Amino acid sequence: RKKIENPQKNRFSTIPEKTDLIENSVELLENIDREKTKVAIYSNGDERLHLVLKSLKIEKYFDFILTSAETGLEKPRPEAFLRLLKIANISDPSQGNFSKF
Repeated sequence: RKKIENPQKNRFSTIPEKTDLIENSVELLENIDREKTKVAIYSNGDERLHLVLKSLKIEKYFDFILTSAETGLEKPRPEAFLRLLKIANISDPSQGNFSKF
């Protein structure tokens, strides 16, 4: 597991001191066919998520990173997922594949 060494600060708060990646998660992200697949995160968290992903050096693997604090729409409200599909320019919701981690 990879840990954040130097937490950064922003106007909202600090990122958690201990944030770990699941084993083999980077390899999984690297092997996604980016020509055929858009990869996104929609979290009920806040803006610190961007700092966490950046500190773990994995933000580059995501096309879209949204939080409920930014959109005002919390999961599991369907409107949250519809907003993400709209931002991703996916008009047919059946083309989305949502996973919960």
